Amino acid sequence: MKQRLWMVSLIMAVSLGLCVFSGCRKADDGGTGTKADAPSAPAPAASAPAAGQASDWPADLPKFEGGKLANVSKRPDGQFQGAVFSAIKDPEGAYQKYKADLEAKGWALEEDMTTPIAYVALFDKEECGIHLSVSKDGQMASITYVPD
Repeated sequence: MKQRLWMVSLIMAVSLGLCVFSGCRKADDGGTGTKADAPSAPAPAASAPAAGQASDWPADLPKFEGGKLANVSKRPDGQFQGAVFSAIKDPEGAYQKYKADLEAKGWALEEDMTTPIAYVALFDKEECGIHLSVSKDGQMASITYVPD
């Protein structure tokens, strides 16, 4: 379990770093040396979840209220896998609050670290894990849920 959580954490940290340092909001223009705005994806047809939360948010996870819900991902079997938030107003405060909220729900803090670009924490509960990452610049936060 810990090995799988560490692997997910490593992937998330690398992804966050690449996103922040590569300017992931831009798309290469095909080799001319300039950057062009990436085309925006069409809005999903489904209605937005209430209060900025996924309608199938796991019951044992507290709601993240530190930013705006940008994306929710599910595993192939349909279970909640994670969420990405944008517009984090107080990155360190949001990170500290969500850590406290997780601990109040019975999640045990396994790792707590600060990198040059993000606050990162790993939690464990029974056979499940959580990877929490909040960028210091407030551009994004991610919560990855690793069930049994």
